[in-house]
Amino acid sequence: MLRVECKQCGASAYTDNGADPDAALACPCCVLPHDHAAAANACPGAGAQHAGVPCPEVESGAGCTILTPLGEACPGGHCGLGVPGCTVCRPVNITLYGIPVS
Repeated sequence: MLRVECKQCGASAYTDNGADPDAALACPCCVLPHDHAAAANACPGAGAQHAGVPCPEVESGAGCTILTPLGEACPGGHCGLGVPGCTVCRPVNITLYGIPVS
């Protein structure tokens, strides 16, 4: 079971579809319906290729875990809201809930 939550507006949904968890979430953040995962995956800057762009997660980048372990300074250059040329329209948190084994 996955819980998918929009970090921008707080909308959330639950799904068992691990192949496309983003599809479970519909929220008021976007004015046009589209496949958020497909848009993000199609970004030409995916994989830290937005050269020269600082980490948008936190001021110091130490709280970002996209490219580095927690506590290490993020070099930036990754996708994020407001990054010029980036096709990511919203960040999501995905939480995995384990299934107890009996």
